[in-house]
Amino acid sequence: MDTTVQAGQSYYYVATAVNSSGVESAWSNEAQATLPSSSQLGVSPSSVNFGSIIVGSNATQIVILTDSGTASVVRFKPGLVVFLPDDLSVLGERGAGGPLFMKAAWYEKQGAARDVLTVGEMGEPRPRTGEVRIRVAASGVNPGDVKKRENAFGVGMPYPRVIPHSDGAGTVDAVGKGVSEEWIGRRVWCYGAQSYRPFGTAAEYTVVPLQQAVPLPEAVPAEQGACLGIPGITAHRAVHVAGPVEGRTLLVQGGAGAVGACAVQLAHRAGARVIATCRSQSDKEIASGAGADEVFLTDERLVERIQGFAPTGVNHIVEVAFAANINVDVAVLAQGGSIATYATNAPAPDIPFWQFVFINARIFFVGSDDVPAEAKIEATRAINQALEAGWQGLGIAETFPLDHIAQAHEFVEHPTKSGRVVVTV
Repeated sequence: MDTTVQAGQSYYYVATAVNSSGVESAWSNEAQATLPSSSQLGVSPSSVNFGSIIVGSNATQIVILTDSGTASVVRFKPGLVVFLPDDLSVLGERGAGGPLFMKAAWYEKQGAARDVLTVGEMGEPRPRTGEVRIRVAASGVNPGDVKKRENAFGVGMPYPRVIPHSDGAGTVDAVGKGVSEEWIGRRVWCYGAQSYRPFGTAAEYTVVPLQQAVPLPEAVPAEQGACLGIPGITAHRAVHVAGPVEGRTLLVQGGAGAVGACAVQLAHRAGARVIATCRSQSDKEIASGAGADEVFLTDERLVERIQGFAPTGVNHIVEVAFAANINVDVAVLAQGGSIATYATNAPAPDIPFWQFVFINARIFFVGSDDVPAEAKIEATRAINQALEAGWQGLGIAETFPLDHIAQAHEFVEHPTKSGRVVVTV
């Protein structure tokens, strides 16, 4: 497709103008408009391409392209900044009828939830080749979603506008080229909707590659399906990254958390003998319900108790707080044992190097976004098998409507009870 525009052609209005005070809607119901001259634009039409960011001084219109080879015009006031995304196929259109809209939540700068999250209307996404579109019923809020919005890791804004949340569940309502129409109408859960992509599940519609849409077992509600992606894939990888676990002893630190409970269940189903740790009696019930053979509270006798249950050592550890638990881990790990850690309470932990050397330990670091694709698919199969076998999944602490997404993020930041947080759409 030609990514430049031509004077004298007719184009549809499907874009947004952004100023320093926030977002100014620039959607138009007009069917068409003709590209103005270079002098009216304040910029040569041939220089208007995908990915451009153009500041208008005395311009009144600017043009962006759609995926169908036509282009789109947005009117804006002098001094506004117009973001032209590098992927305009996410914007819906309906021929001369103009764009279709959906309700969504987004942010265009990072910061506190109430300061940056906006709920409004934007163009519906459209599935491209190999993709499906999901009418979202429930959107899961993960700690990573909150950290991205806060810019906790200093990465900055990866896109001019972000619809948050990678996990969700709903019904496929449209498919792209190469995807069987038999998928339309199927209930699915999805993962990675906002992983290396700008628009996640905090919206009425989201688009993901087909392999990231997983059939949702009939008895499982959408709210539960929205909780599965990041915790389940992280847990499965953390359990299996060092090799088969059947007949081996696994320690799951934090066995009542989302990843921890998934790890306990998946390790149990894979034939491991599972020890879990947790901080309270109510948490012990969660870990036991997930399939742990033994659950210990994290107190001063933890090492003694683990060694009593596994006198020859633990073969593999799934670790939620690498810095805090490193000394316990090295004390209970068997010769040639391994640790898979997916989180830490301190970014630069001290490591008891020689103790790990003497037991020939292996340490794996697991980030769900970059787990190999085949391992993700294996994880989705294992998760669905567990659900179909009767596992009840993860406890849900609170649900919030999309209009209250800021409160949902704040609950994740400062929870008053354990469990997942879900936004209903």
